[in-house]
Amino acid sequence: MARYIIEFMFCSGLFVALYKLLIKGRVAHHQARMYLVGAMFLSVIIPMLELPLYPAHTVYFELPIINSNVQSVPSFAVVDDVAPVVQSATQTDWRRILSIVAWGIYILVFALNIARFVYRLWLIRRLRLCAQLTVYEAYTLAISERVSEPFSFWRTIYMNRYFVGREREQVIIHELSHIRHHHTAERLAVELLRCVFWFNPFVWLGYIFLCRDIELACDEKVIREMDSPTKADYT
Repeated sequence: MARYIIEFMFCSGLFVALYKLLIKGRVAHHQARMYLVGAMFLSVIIPMLELPLYPAHTVYFELPIINSNVQSVPSFAVVDDVAPVVQSATQTDWRRILSIVAWGIYILVFALNIARFVYRLWLIRRLRLCAQLTVYEAYTLAISERVSEPFSFWRTIYMNRYFVGREREQVIIHELSHIRHHHTAERLAVELLRCVFWFNPFVWLGYIFLCRDIELACDEKVIREMDSPTKADYT
């Protein structure tokens, strides 16, 4: 398990470093987004393939020379070997205790992350039930006073009724881009990955970079649509 965690963190760190050095600001945002999603899941899979990420070293063992003329050792001479055995057992107990504590901390934080994840989904579900819904061909518009910042979840756009005119159109174009490119699925997948591997900082960085590229891609979509001479009617 320790070897898997080390290799997993090495792979995820390498992918994030490649993103910073070669991807960020040099390719389109949707391509960077695809790279980040793929990189995070490859970081989980690659260590399972038993690929050598570091050079192996050869260990040599010297074989004892057996002399048939040597007399057998008396039984009382074995008494000196008791102390190392007791010391080894003590070290094993400490390792077992540390392992139990580490697993306890991991399960506790994992459970809290999952509970937070499920709670947020429940809040969105409750918001949809009390919102005013208008169904269009490509999406559903949910209007509610409880929405402070517009957002989308699957094929539903949540916004406040105070967004009107050009501002309303910009919000719908932005959120509709999220829907058409399935950004909800990508965020949920990486969010679950972050819940499971909460101890890996590179997974958190990957999620931050993913959200950034998603928002920038949608902002560019708004600029293109609003500057276009023939704009589609989204409402």
